[in-house]
Amino acid sequence: NMNNLMEPITPDRIMKEGEENPEKKIPGQALIDYRKKAKIEKAKREMARRHLLDFTKYNFFEYQENWHHVLIADVLEAVERGDIVKLMIFLPPRHGKSELASVQFPAWFLGRNPRKQIISVSYSADLAKDFGRKVRNIVSAQEYVNVFPEMRLRSLSSCRLSELMP
Repeated sequence: NMNNLMEPITPDRIMKEGEENPEKKIPGQALIDYRKKAKIEKAKREMARRHLLDFTKYNFFEYQENWHHVLIADVLEAVERGDIVKLMIFLPPRHGKSELASVQFPAWFLGRNPRKQIISVSYSADLAKDFGRKVRNIVSAQEYVNVFPEMRLRSLSSCRLSELMP
């Protein structure tokens, strides 16, 4: 049909052609799948914006949560809300304290509170710099921009947390 050739290709046209011609059902189904994926991605971004553990899983794909990570994330979210003013986390080595509290939390906190600042300290300057570098890398990643588009880095040359800005 010549009239069809003159019409712009729109999602509605693809759906209509898919319904009229069963052999063309794949493009319509692909559009439905695309819309479903877009909704899922939007929901993941919103959950990452709201919750620390969802944020961690959104930008750290290999992250495997355990029950104690849920507890750590819950108390860190209470810190972000201002419900907890002082917090100490005691767990054996290699249980995810640093990843959640010193890397993921500062990035998430600054995304939710772009006008606030964080001071990151550690028993060694090298470890504090490493944490700062990891936070900087998270904040400069596309996944972070997807969740917190208003946050920007002042400079990529420094790994100091003080270099983050809204």
